[in-house]
Amino acid sequence: MGANVSMVIKSGTNELHGTVYSTCATASPRRERVFANRNGLPKTPFRLNQYGVAVGGPIPKMSNKMFWFVSWEGFRRRRGSTQIGSVPTQDYRNGDFSARGGTILNPFTGTPFANNVIPQSRINPAIPTALDLTAPLPNRPGLTQNFVGNRSQANDRDGLHWRWDYNLNESNTFFFRFSYQNADLNSPDFRPSFQSSGQFDVVNYGGAGRTSSARPRPSKSASAPTSPTTRNLSDKGGLTRADFLSKTGLQMYQTEVFGDPLVNISFGEYGTPALAAT
Repeated sequence: MGANVSMVIKSGTNELHGTVYSTCATASPRRERVFANRNGLPKTPFRLNQYGVAVGGPIPKMSNKMFWFVSWEGFRRRRGSTQIGSVPTQDYRNGDFSARGGTILNPFTGTPFANNVIPQSRINPAIPTALDLTAPLPNRPGLTQNFVGNRSQANDRDGLHWRWDYNLNESNTFFFRFSYQNADLNSPDFRPSFQSSGQFDVVNYGGAGRTSSARPRPSKSASAPTSPTTRNLSDKGGLTRADFLSKTGLQMYQTEVFGDPLVNISFGEYGTPALAAT
């Protein structure tokens, strides 16, 4: 409700006319280059392509009466970004938390584990397997902010517009238009197995529009935009829930109950979840 947008779409003419266009950009944003250089990463990739076609003309044997116009545009952008996050170290995966402050207690006895090292016999084998499947090893020193990567964000958009015009006489004209947009935005997580995917699809049409020069009246139109949808997805080639449960040996869940893709896993303090005890 914060804005009104007026849009005019071209109409066809008595002659067939068309346009084909394409643009391309490959320069990397300076801000991303700075962060990549600072972390010893290669140049962040950036590529933008925008292309389309527009064609309009008369309906055969209906010159000066009926016209059509259609256009399609594609937009493709790939933009790398430097991402930093916290992942469990190899010691943490082995149950060795001696580098961490505080005290880790045995949940069954309430007594501290010696040197904050959880015995292998107390670690559920599914936990280190889950970490290996979903989180890379650190590539920077430290317990936090110890992983840096450079992955590409994908932004794809397609737009289609179609219009039909009919000149009944010099005083009355009619039109019908249809517009469709499909837009996807895939933003990778710093961990290779995860990304966030947002989808925004819109359909809009205007029907029975009329313009009369004899007695001016506003054109009437109807629109039906769809609601945008957002979802979280695993990367292409990433784990499915069934694969994850099978490889970790977790049997407390039914694989057919859960839908794909694999749920994202949040890491807590010092970049590691609590290890389960058996």
